[in-house]
Amino acid sequence: MAYEFPEGYDPPDKKSQADAYAHLFNERFLPAQGCAIEIQSLRNEAEALWGPEIVPKLDELLRLASSLQVAMAAYVSDKKDYGSHFANNQKFGADIGAKVFDAGNTINPDGMEGAPNALTMQIGSAVEQVSIYLKTKLPRPSPKERLINPSFHALRVATSITQ
Repeated sequence: MAYEFPEGYDPPDKKSQADAYAHLFNERFLPAQGCAIEIQSLRNEAEALWGPEIVPKLDELLRLASSLQVAMAAYVSDKKDYGSHFANNQKFGADIGAKVFDAGNTINPDGMEGAPNALTMQIGSAVEQVSIYLKTKLPRPSPKERLINPSFHALRVATSITQ
């Protein structure tokens, strides 16, 4: 993670540390933000093609991305104010930290591994729901068709979208 901080990063104070985290989170979230914009534009097209059933599935994915972005902003804000935001509610601070630094599973107070990261599980579930829905709508070649012509699938998908 240290390589992700701005060049010359040496936190003499909490404000500099907060600025470094803001830089880190902005760089990390940039690809997700691009995907969210693309999902928003495809959402309308998908609704027009297949009906309104896809909309809540895509909206859930976008909501979770927004939740991550809000958690990142809260973490930076807490750092700027010397940890005062989470001082009275350390569990909330730990929940925000878990959202922004997914280390897989939580660590219980006794040092044992706890439950998987809730936000990561929710995002995985939302992606799976979109995937399941799309599999019912997009044409899929047989295994034989894929062996004969690997680009056949891409051609069928492109054709189905333009029809």
